[in-house]
Amino acid sequence: MTTQEALEIVSYKLGAKNGANALTDPVLIKEHIEQAIADKASDSLRAIDAKTYMQAMKHVKEERLRLAKVAGEDFLSNNLKNEGVIETPSGLQYKMLTSTDAPKPTLSDTVTVHYHGTLIDGTVFESSIERGSPSTFAVKKVIDGWKEGLQLMSVGSKFQLFIPQSLAYSDRGFGTKIPPFATLCFELELIDITTD
Repeated sequence: MTTQEALEIVSYKLGAKNGANALTDPVLIKEHIEQAIADKASDSLRAIDAKTYMQAMKHVKEERLRLAKVAGEDFLSNNLKNEGVIETPSGLQYKMLTSTDAPKPTLSDTVTVHYHGTLIDGTVFESSIERGSPSTFAVKKVIDGWKEGLQLMSVGSKFQLFIPQSLAYSDRGFGTKIPPFATLCFELELIDITTD
């Protein structure tokens, strides 16, 4: 089964099951969704066995992951053209919003920060700013993009971090809000350092 065939099968099946709601899925094929909706209305739905559908869903999942990686790479490539954005050898991108001459943390420190995290489409997945309460983390226990970014910051500084999936959660994702291969964007303020 090719990816195209899989997309057609899943588009049809989800169109029959979810109707117009399936049209909001950017991976699925609009024509097949619309055909399923029409077939359901005329009581002439095409039968798709469960085994075929499950096989097709595997292809669709792989395509979703591939597209997520490509979207993240495209975002970072374009982002690097923005004024003030710097890229490190690891691929981490950052922009200094404010800087200070205060101390910087090391891997052995604990930091208190305010942050606002989004996906590249602007969807907020976590925000201590919205919560109204800063968070405290051991630098060595956060994702690689934060480990590197925090060590560039001084107390009182604010940065934007643009973290490629390879320095975030990679193919695992995190919980229900951060999908696999997601590129993450943070606004981060370093409030304090505690040396362990």
